[in-house]
Amino acid sequence: MALVAVGLSGGVDSSVAAAMLLEAGHEVVALSMRLYDAPEKSGKSCCSPDDLFDARHVADMLGIPFYVLNFTEIFRQTVIEPWAEGYRAGRTPNPCIRCNAIVKFRALTARADALGAVALATGHFAKVEEVDGQWRLGRAANRSKDQSYFLYPVPVQRLPKFWLPLADLTKEEVRARAAALSLPTATKNESQDACFVTPNPPHVVVRAITGEDPGNGQVVDENGRVLGIHKGFDGYTIGQRRGLGMPGGPWFVVSISPKRNEVVVRHGGVATTQRIELDEVHWHIDAQDQQVGVKLRSRGEPVASTLSVLGDGRAVLEFDEPVTKPAPGQAAVAYDGQDWVVCGGIISA
Repeated sequence: MALVAVGLSGGVDSSVAAAMLLEAGHEVVALSMRLYDAPEKSGKSCCSPDDLFDARHVADMLGIPFYVLNFTEIFRQTVIEPWAEGYRAGRTPNPCIRCNAIVKFRALTARADALGAVALATGHFAKVEEVDGQWRLGRAANRSKDQSYFLYPVPVQRLPKFWLPLADLTKEEVRARAAALSLPTATKNESQDACFVTPNPPHVVVRAITGEDPGNGQVVDENGRVLGIHKGFDGYTIGQRRGLGMPGGPWFVVSISPKRNEVVVRHGGVATTQRIELDEVHWHIDAQDQQVGVKLRSRGEPVASTLSVLGDGRAVLEFDEPVTKPAPGQAAVAYDGQDWVVCGGIISA
């Protein structure tokens, strides 16, 4: 019987993952993370303080030890503050990816190791397998819920000790298992938003963190013609259509200039591109130029692209067909023909 640590978030997925490990005969210990303090409640975010109560309830029902790890300081320093700085620079960072990279797979795995666990398990929909003598991270059987996009920063050397019990299940099967076990999370709503942001708009949180408000600025077209006034560049993101307050639409945000506090819009359609550059590239195989499928968002399907290595943690993706221009700060994840992760990185341009 092996000791396995499970990251118990208080949601249905991690609850069922813990139950499955017990059913497989493992000794299980539950680890929950306290990441931030939020006085307001929301049913749409993950890792909220209220979720700790649900996680404890599940652990009690399953009869497994339960520990809450206070990671509020490391989360503030490595996730919240860089996220706010990214918005102030006109980017749209994904805090969940950075949380996986630093908090879950550094701080959390260190605690699991300290307890003597042979592995850390989570309730993510993705798979880890040994392929031709090399451990690989890949897309889940349930493509519509696949979360490998968020997990690309997992260190490759960590993959043999990273267990994903839900790899072959659908969401409906997970809820059915939870209901059969009478777990309190069986009908709980799925998390959708960044934990520390909900229920506020991102720019409100950014301003609270940084203490800076850019004030009103100009909305211009791509030729520099002034079309209107906005309430601060940090309230907008590339590709945005709603909330622009512009007559005669549709209008779409195509770029943002923090220095000029300017939002550039285009009439009729989103900006497209066939080339993006990546920084902070994390490789799952040896870095090499190749044909890949690329996910530009977690729920998107991979699109055909040529991956070229630039070195110094940088790479270029050239798409076979134009794609909607993603916002700088978002992530792009490349897959091979068998849906195994090749690499992932942060979009810089």
